[in-house]
Amino acid sequence: MNNQQVRFQVQVDNSNPYAAQDFTPQPAAVAQLMAMHAGWIPHVKVIGILLIVQAFLELLMGAAMIVGSFWIGTLMKVQPPQGAPPPPEEMIQFVEGIYLLFGALAIVIATTRFLAAYGCFAFRGRTLIIFSLFAGLATAFTGLCGLTSVGLCIYGLVVMFNPGVARAYEMVSEGRSVREVKGAFAQR
Repeated sequence: MNNQQVRFQVQVDNSNPYAAQDFTPQPAAVAQLMAMHAGWIPHVKVIGILLIVQAFLELLMGAAMIVGSFWIGTLMKVQPPQGAPPPPEEMIQFVEGIYLLFGALAIVIATTRFLAAYGCFAFRGRTLIIFSLFAGLATAFTGLCGLTSVGLCIYGLVVMFNPGVARAYEMVSEGRSVREVKGAFAQR
């Protein structure tokens, strides 16, 4: 990290010690700040790719759990433990409901991740990306996609909360193109 300090021009009103001070950064200071955080901008594309991969895995898992919700009840009725009576119908319905609920949740989260991945490539929807990273932690309860979801959440949040990345998203929302933003943050 660069140890250079960004200097701001301060105008002080000596007559009122509680008056608001102007901390408007000068263009050179903004350029210096952007250069310090430029290395994080390529990570946004990586986050987008990882979101697509994770969404695809969660989509498969959700579909398998929904199909399994119909299959598990039949399996519980046909193959009770040795010498034991079949489980009560309420228990079978409860287990089927849990499978169906987790499957539907995984599909909703996967859809959110696909939309967030598009936001990574277009530098739009930073809030949706952060939401999808946190919402993806719900799949950890299924046990199947938990480790990759936690890893993606940590890595994604580190990138998304970086000041340079936040500024890049602001620049696109102000009307600049993705190419202009990447050019502004290009390392020299």
